[in-house]
Amino acid sequence: MKLIDLNRVALTGLLVCTLGAFSAYGQQAASVQTRVDTIFKQLTLDEKLSYIGGTGFFDLKPVPP
Repeated sequence: MKLIDLNRVALTGLLVCTLGAFSAYGQQAASVQTRVDTIFKQLTLDEKLSYIGGTGFFDLKPVPP
């Protein structure tokens, strides 16, 4: 096998792996966005305001299950 053919095979393999990784990330991102939208719709206006209200730089509020 010539060196140029080996390079083509390697680059094709890398391209396929990269496209697969981006596809998996897109599905995961859509799943997270759906969960965020679902949780956000369940919050009352007071809860939404409380969540974005400032209480400190490193204060993390719990996320509902």
